[in-house]
Amino acid sequence: MIFVILFLSNLNYLVESNPTRGTTDIGDGDTNRTIDTTQIVDTGFVLTSNFHKFFHTNQLAVDIGALLNTLLVLGCQAYAAYMSFWVGDHGLMFRILFAASLRGFCGWFTYLPASPEYLQSNYDFPDVLTSGALQQMLFHLSFPLTPSSTSVPPFVSFFSGHVANTVMVANFTYLRRGHARWGKFIHFLNILQVVRLLSTRGHYSIDIIVGWIVAVYVCSPAEKLGSYFSNASVNEIQNSVHYWATEKAWGSELMYVEVNGVGGITRSDQQKTPLRQLVSRTTKNMSEQSKRGRKNASLYLQNFVEQRNQQLRNFKEACVDRGIVLPNLYESRMAPYMPDKNTFGL
Repeated sequence: MIFVILFLSNLNYLVESNPTRGTTDIGDGDTNRTIDTTQIVDTGFVLTSNFHKFFHTNQLAVDIGALLNTLLVLGCQAYAAYMSFWVGDHGLMFRILFAASLRGFCGWFTYLPASPEYLQSNYDFPDVLTSGALQQMLFHLSFPLTPSSTSVPPFVSFFSGHVANTVMVANFTYLRRGHARWGKFIHFLNILQVVRLLSTRGHYSIDIIVGWIVAVYVCSPAEKLGSYFSNASVNEIQNSVHYWATEKAWGSELMYVEVNGVGGITRSDQQKTPLRQLVSRTTKNMSEQSKRGRKNASLYLQNFVEQRNQQLRNFKEACVDRGIVLPNLYESRMAPYMPDKNTFGL
């Protein structure tokens, strides 16, 4: 343990005294050169420099990547809404709301300027909601590229809401719902998202790192609180108890481990959410109205047939009384209503 403490202490001191300054400062033997410490240097930007060059010369790729990323973000939000308003498990929603509030709190205290290399896209979230790009796609069926002269609006950089929300949904899907494959797939999409964010300079590396940590650890109490207020049963909240503990792969353990395990389920009663109650009542009313409609239609048809039959009986009785002989054409149709079948013979 002493060795571990000394090693980590020396490592932290080394980083504090020699922070990363980028590739231009690595291996430079000129000790008299003055280093400009006013500029932001991001190792993630260095690692994704080739991707940045590709995106810089291809605006279509930037917009398509941003649109696909937006679909991922909206899908995560829709899943959280489904779990809260339909299933009745508020754990994920509380987690997301807490992370969003914490992110806004940090952004209010400190504003980090966007990188000068930032590649703007009107299809990125939340810009797609205000840039008019969404209306162009839905109503005009067009995909206009983002102009290069588009001004960059200020946005909160620290920490990444894209990454935090995706991690929370992926871990929730894996841990609370027991869907390991879906959880891994969402994490894979998140890795692609991280590469895109760094390549387009939409977030710094520190934004992504802290966003991931916040999603996994910092928001756990919020999920516990959401579980307390949930009105779903334990079976609905968690399909497979301690499912995550049966996963032996070290990569999965590193990716999905959480401090609270099952997420702090504290309620076992079962009660439908207001949305499900509304849908249930509406479906029941529609079913009852449909049954009443079919019954009324059946009664109306029965009454109509009975009235027609009575008219035929009256007509046949009138024919018999007056000695009218009907053609054979009507005999088969009117036979059931004839007082005396032989009366209508020719």
